[in-house]
Amino acid sequence: MESEIQKMEQEQKKSISGVQEESHNLQSLITSQFAELHQILTEKEQRLLRDVRVEEEKIVKTMEKNLQEIQENLNSIQEELSKLQGQIDHKDGVIFLKVRGYTTVGKVKVHSNKMVG
Repeated sequence: MESEIQKMEQEQKKSISGVQEESHNLQSLITSQFAELHQILTEKEQRLLRDVRVEEEKIVKTMEKNLQEIQENLNSIQEELSKLQGQIDHKDGVIFLKVRGYTTVGKVKVHSNKMVG
């Protein structure tokens, strides 16, 4: 009977060792699989970040080009407005002189007593 109990005790110890060994193996497997997943996710993260930077660069480049075109158009419009304003100012001066009775002859201004209507 004692040998039977010793046999059961040995079997139980063997089972405990088997469970512990399986548990350690499973823990190692889980750790290695998570390390692999971490590596995969890190690589994916780096690819996505790179893609975002490349896309940002393309978009910003296009937007900067558009901004430059807008600035060039604005400068052109401002120059044109300045020219037009100069022409308007010149014409206003001529009209003012005509209303006041002055006429330009060569480089000499001549006053006329005529009424301009």
